[in-house]
Amino acid sequence: MQQARAIIASGMRAAGYQYVIIDEGWWLGDRDESGNIVVDPKQWPALAPGERTGDMANIVKYLHGLNLMAGIYTDAGKFGCSYAGPDLGPRRPNTGSEGHYDQDFFQFAKWGFDYVKVDWCGGDQEHLDPAIQYAQIARAI
Repeated sequence: MQQARAIIASGMRAAGYQYVIIDEGWWLGDRDESGNIVVDPKQWPALAPGERTGDMANIVKYLHGLNLMAGIYTDAGKFGCSYAGPDLGPRRPNTGSEGHYDQDFFQFAKWGFDYVKVDWCGGDQEHLDPAIQYAQIARAI
C-alpha cells in the first residue's frame, strides 16, 4: 500500500507507470484440502470492515481504487525463486503453481489481478521443459 501511494506521490503514475506487482513472498506455500492457495491472514489483513482477512482481492480493490493495476507472482515450477536460490527472505517451499495452473490462474482472476508474473526459478531447479510448462500455463490462462 505504501509503494502504491509512493508511485502516485512521486508522479510516476502520471508519467505512465501503472502496475504494482506483488512479487514472491506473498504466500507461505500452503494449500487447503482442495488444493487452493491459502494466504496468511496476518500478512494480508482486511483493509475495510466486512472484508475477509487473507483475501488478496482486498489489495486488488485498494490498488484499483488508486487507478493502478495489480500484478502477482507465481512460478512455473513447484518452488519459487526464494527456494531455488539466494534471496533476502526465508526459503518457502511449494510457492509455485506447477500441478495447479488452472486452479491458481482461476484464483488470480477471481481476486481481480490484471497481470501475473510467471517466473522460472522452480522450473529451472526441477529441470522442467519450458516449452511444455509454459504451454500448460498458456492453456490455463
